[in-house]
Amino acid sequence: MRKVLQDCHDVIAFDKNWLGYMQPPSVLRPNDTQTEQETVEITVTRLLLKSYYDIVRKNIQDSVPKAIMHFLVCHVHYHNSSV
Repeated sequence: MRKVLQDCHDVIAFDKNWLGYMQPPSVLRPNDTQTEQETVEITVTRLLLKSYYDIVRKNIQDSVPKAIMHFLVCHVHYHNSSV
């Protein structure tokens, strides 16, 4: 049963199971007996995640120097035009 919300902090506290989700176990352990399909899915997921993070890292490495130069050029342009 839901309780009446009195302030914004109560939003988190009210009836945590209203979506029907169960609490996850406190310790997650891999199952010792995996099927071949599960092993393939785990391997593919790991490869996709590694590829995704490599792409994100490369994009950040490319973006940071560009952003720094942008702010440096804007700063110099602003101070030179005001003189």
